[in-house]
This record gives sequence, C-alpha cells and structure tokens, in this order.
Amino acid sequence: STHLFFILFISNFYVLTSSIFLFVIFLPVKGEAPNARALTYSTANPFGMRPHNLKACFLFLFLLAMTTLQAQTTFRGLMRKADQLYETNAFAPAVDVYRQALEKDATDPDALGKLAECYRLLNRLDEAVEQCQMALKADSRLTDVHANLAYALDLLGRNAEARQHYDIALKGDSTHAEVHNTLANHLLSTDRLPEAIAEYEKAL
Repeated sequence: STHLFFILFISNFYVLTSSIFLFVIFLPVKGEAPNARALTYSTANPFGMRPHNLKACFLFLFLLAMTTLQAQTTFRGLMRKADQLYETNAFAPAVDVYRQALEKDATDPDALGKLAECYRLLNRLDEAVEQCQMALKADSRLTDVHANLAYALDLLGRNAEARQHYDIALKGDSTHAEVHNTLANHLLSTDRLPEAIAEYEKAL
C-alpha cells in the first residue's frame, strides 16, 4: 500500500543518510596521516572524534530525534499510536489520541470509525452512534461501521434502525461472522428464535 511504501522509503532514507553521515565524520582530512585521528580515549570523547565532528554527530542525533517526534504528531503517527492503544484494550486513552488525529483530518472515516468503536466498548453509546454516522457520511460503504452502528443502536433499544444497518453490513460482506452473531443476538432479543438460529449458523 501507499502508506507501507512511504514508511519503508523513510526508513531506508534514514539508514542511507546515517551511513553517509558517519562515513564523512570518520573520513580522514586530506593530507592527514592515517593515524592522525586516533585520539586518546576519554570519557568526554569516547569515539576519538575531533571536537567539530563530535558536535556534528550530536546535531545529527538531535535532528533525527526531532524528526521522529514530529512524525509521532502527524495524522498517521497519531493513528498508529491510537491503534496500538486500541489493540491493548486501552480504549479510554485511545479515544483521546483518535480525537487528536481527527484534529488533523476531521473527515477521515477510519479514525471516525475507530473512535466510534472505542465509545461503544466504553458503553458511551450515544457518542458511538454519532461518530458512526459521521464516518458513514465520509464513506457509506464501511461494513464494520454499519455493524458497529447496528450494535450500538440495538443496545439503545432502537431495534428497527439497528436491523437496517445489520442488513447493509451483510450486503457489504455476507460472510462477516461478527455481524451474523450480533444480528442473531438481536433476533433472539426480539423472540425470533428460528431466524436467530439461522444467523448463529452463518456465524460459524
């Protein structure tokens, strides 16, 4: 994908530039004897570099750290951080980071959908519904968001609306086991046992 290509490009770029930079630092000065740079080891200069080269090395490391910090505050950097929190079930902190990401791109359907799912898992159902609706305005084809919205609506007792979104989700992916399972729970709660059993079987 484009994002993976970009990440690999940046990683390789850092490796290449770091290698060139370190090569230049240790390259002997023209006319200098090969052992002229073999300075006495000390705790202040453990690598035996000349002072100006040592300063340049620290400057390079500082710029590299600043670039890494900036990358972490970009939209994609924030999304990666939020996804990591989500994957470890840290839903409340993930909400904060997804919201920071949405400050960078307020209409990103992935961020909106993930935020909605965090709200649902935190039992903040009204907020989950609102975020799902915003995500679907950005991209109405998102099967997982339809499923998440259906489940949140179901828990709020809005069964007719929930069924509509279950059907849309299954139209987008008829083999979606989680949707079949939650739809079966919905049917069971409305005393439609035969239909619930059929959906449970499809979820297997």
